Amino acid sequence: MVHDAPVPRSLAWVTAAIMAVLVSAGAAARAADEFVNGDEATVRRLPAVPVSAVGDVERVDVTLAGDVAATRIQARLRLGADERSPTTDVLLFLPRGARAAACFLCLNFRGNQAQHPDPGIHPARGWIPDDAAARITGNRATEASRGTLAHRWPVETMLGRGYCMATASCGDTFPDRPDTGELPADKPGAIATWAWQLSRILDWLVTLPEIDDTKVAVVGHSRLGGAALCAGALDERFAMVVSKEAGQETELPCDQHTLLALNAPRRLYVAGAIGDTIGRHDLLPSDWEQIADHADRHLRGLSPPESDGYPAFDPVQAPLPVAPPPGAVVLIGGDAATTAGMAFTSMAGGAIDWRGEQDELVVVPSGHNTNHLVSKQLFRDADIHVEFMVSPQAKGNSGLYLHGHYEMQIYDSFGVKPVTEQDEGSLYRFAKPIVNAALPAGEWQVYDIRFIAPRRDAAGAIIRPGRVTAWLNGRMVQNGLTFTEPRSPYVPYRRGVTDHLRAIERRLLATGEGPLFLQDHGSPTRYRNVWIKPLGRP
Repeated sequence: MVHDAPVPRSLAWVTAAIMAVLVSAGAAARAADEFVNGDEATVRRLPAVPVSAVGDVERVDVTLAGDVAATRIQARLRLGADERSPTTDVLLFLPRGARAAACFLCLNFRGNQAQHPDPGIHPARGWIPDDAAARITGNRATEASRGTLAHRWPVETMLGRGYCMATASCGDTFPDRPDTGELPADKPGAIATWAWQLSRILDWLVTLPEIDDTKVAVVGHSRLGGAALCAGALDERFAMVVSKEAGQETELPCDQHTLLALNAPRRLYVAGAIGDTIGRHDLLPSDWEQIADHADRHLRGLSPPESDGYPAFDPVQAPLPVAPPPGAVVLIGGDAATTAGMAFTSMAGGAIDWRGEQDELVVVPSGHNTNHLVSKQLFRDADIHVEFMVSPQAKGNSGLYLHGHYEMQIYDSFGVKPVTEQDEGSLYRFAKPIVNAALPAGEWQVYDIRFIAPRRDAAGAIIRPGRVTAWLNGRMVQNGLTFTEPRSPYVPYRRGVTDHLRAIERRLLATGEGPLFLQDHGSPTRYRNVWIKPLGRP
């Protein structure tokens, strides 16, 4: 099927102005530029062209993390009438069974495979900038890059809210490379070409029965935020335009407000960040929640889900050690033996016997996997920070028992494929990690966990599930995972139980407040810089 959707006539007058504004002062991808713009000076604009699928469109039903039922669609689209035209590989996730659903469309910098860990996603074919954090080497996508930027594209959460999620690599049409050449003043550069790519993908999306063609929002971050603004200004079919951290007015050769105004009367959502610097210049799950809240209200006429009332959870995990924030209760810090001795008890309620080595505390295995530490600090909801180092001995097995009922797994899982509920990053017996973020044994690692306790009635029955969001070594491994009653037969209240623990569990069931346990599972795991920041009671 071929789709040919020209730029709306009402916007023709702005096309030349925006093209002049957004030409690249840096590098051009010569081959892609010739495909998109043609060889003649008279064709130096971004044309509406026929869009067609190359080969079969792949549709597969998949079950994503958290048992989210989805349909994954992958299509290679030819953006033009002949075989020399550029192609783009589009990845689309739908709530399974969706019909006429709202959709978020965005481009990405590192290839579709980096956006989600699903092993069925086709890796990017073209040139990609090297990126150690995203595990891109040799300017090509690698298997190791799969899911490395999943936090920028929280598919499961958005599908759970009823949205479809579509993406493609910006490098399909204009590789994001630092060449030094300049384009002629009347030729569009990267941002304008990416905007054109977004409109051509939209040509295809609106033909799908699962997509509501009146409710497609274009989303972009950094320079792709500029591309989203340009796409919205040039294409009235985008019902909402979202741009985050797309640059400062002094860094653009135009009045940025004009570009924003050209998106009227569609909904425009523009976001920045306090202290936006490289390292926190990112698109985060909390951003997507706010974007979806805005779309709920203004695209779908819905009331957004009720918030828990807590601040966004976007933890800083580098460099290590991370300083505790105001209001945090330090359990291990400084002289580890001293601080931990004051902050923890043994399973029986007495003194602990784990070994202190300067600022580190080392598990002393009991031989029965029952020499856990129990925090004196009790909490209901909390942000929890733990730095640890696994040992090859006993597979590095340890863990964090939240309230003594739910275990965030610590395990020597570096390089494990596929990951399971046994591996590091899992909530044991509930869900495997979204992505394997484990580092090799002998390296310091870090967990940041937001734990929202389940709520119980007077009889002790759960009336609202708990939730956990967890980051491991800079990557999100659990995203709002819900849980109810504990499932593991190894929790401290069932294995190695003492009178001290029975009293703690009775209080937990009555008040909703419980401790943090550090687990003994036969391996001399090292801990340092452990703290808890209790949250309020919304």
